[in-house]
Amino acid sequence: MNSLELAAVVAACEFDPWDITIRFEDDGAPYLQVCDVMGVCNMSGQPNPWAGRKWRLSYHMTESEVVKTALKAVLAAAEHEALEQFKYKGETIFDPHINVDDLLRLRHTRPLDRRT
Repeated sequence: MNSLELAAVVAACEFDPWDITIRFEDDGAPYLQVCDVMGVCNMSGQPNPWAGRKWRLSYHMTESEVVKTALKAVLAAAEHEALEQFKYKGETIFDPHINVDDLLRLRHTRPLDRRT
């Protein structure tokens, strides 16, 4: 598949209200991203357009692989948003923006929650 064919497959993928876009690295490597140009910050309520993680594509992928990658990108973005908005006792305890080194320190300083 060439870049035009990849772009056509990605353009055929839809998930309202988000955009699924194809982009290219400086070296020409293709990737797709889920974007929300009308995004709102979950903390401040202010406008905050965002783009999800980069999902690398290959010129050797089949159409089905590209479409399934777009779906995985949407599912990951939806999970990310859910983690940002889910609260326990008024706090977003599963916020995906929590620093991983802080999580590691917490892991080593707190006992695990286990059933008796």
